[in-house]
Amino acid sequence: MLGLSCVADAKTLRVIKRTMPEALHVYWVQPGRGNEVQIIALPSVMEAGDIFDVIDDKGYVGRVRVTKSVEENAGCKDFTFKRGTGVFDGSPRSYNSSQAVAIGPMREAPTKAKVVNPADLSKLPALPADHQQMQRMFIDLDGDGGVDVIRDWSMCSGAGGAAGAGGRQYYCVETQARKGTGGWKQFDNVRVNSCY
Repeated sequence: MLGLSCVADAKTLRVIKRTMPEALHVYWVQPGRGNEVQIIALPSVMEAGDIFDVIDDKGYVGRVRVTKSVEENAGCKDFTFKRGTGVFDGSPRSYNSSQAVAIGPMREAPTKAKVVNPADLSKLPALPADHQQMQRMFIDLDGDGGVDVIRDWSMCSGAGGAAGAGGRQYYCVETQARKGTGGWKQFDNVRVNSCY
C-alpha cells in the first residue's frame, strides 16, 4: 500500500466542526532514518514547514515538521503525489508503521487520538457499490472510543457499476469525518487512474 505509484490532483471539501480544523488530511507514513519519517501525501497537499501528528493503533506517536516535500511521478501519465521528509519534535516512541498515519493540520496535538478497529461497523457509512475495499482505516481523534475519521483506499469504477465489472478502473482514496452527532462529510476525494 505504501509503495503508492500514482496520484490524481485533489478535490478537497472542507469540514467545519468544533473539534477539527477546517481541513484535515490523513496521509500514510513510512519510517525514515533516525528521527525522520516519510509522508506519502495523497491528495498532494503538503509543503516544507507543514506540521503533522503521527498516530497508530496504540495512540499518539509525536509531532512532525516537514523539512522537504517533492512531487513524484511513478509512471502514471499526468498523476503525481508528494513525498515528504519530516522530523519528529523530540524522540518519538516506536510505532506500528502498517497502522500509522500522519494527520493534520491540527490546532493542538491530538494526544488522545489513535487508529481504532471498531467492533460495530453497522453505524458507520458503507463504501459505495462501485468500490471494492482494499484498506479501511478508522481514527478516533478525541479518545472517546468512537470513530471520528474514516480513510478508505479502494478500487472503483468510472461511474456506476461494481469495481471489476468491466469498464475503466481507478484507485480511490477518500476521507470522511463525523459531522455533528449523526452525519458524515467527505472532505478528501482522489481518483487515481489505474495504469498498471
